[in-house]
Amino acid sequence: WMPAKAATATAAWPWQVAVEMLIWVADGRPVKPDIPIAVGDKKTAECRIMAANLLAEIDPKLTMHDFRITSGPDHTNLIFDVVRPLDCKYTSEELQQRIQTAVSALPGRYFAVITVDTPRI
Repeated sequence: WMPAKAATATAAWPWQVAVEMLIWVADGRPVKPDIPIAVGDKKTAECRIMAANLLAEIDPKLTMHDFRITSGPDHTNLIFDVVRPLDCKYTSEELQQRIQTAVSALPGRYFAVITVDTPRI
């Protein structure tokens, strides 16, 4: 396994925005396309903190990665992957439902689009 090279581009906005193109590889084959991740965006940072706090309330051992948002006129999607520990008391489906419910309860109109990852031994 070899990590893919990351390309970074910046733009001059009120805050600097960096876009990293990441490729994830498992078993020698790509499992995700290039995903742009905004770095330094104020709204993304605020949403990431809200999501991290919700995960800590559900189970302090939960971690997330590949966090990004898509904002529309009616709602904002919080899109991320959650790593489910092997000793988690919830199934992947229960965990996904709990997170989606908690995100929907946040002030504003937020929806969670989640992929639950379970580590392999």
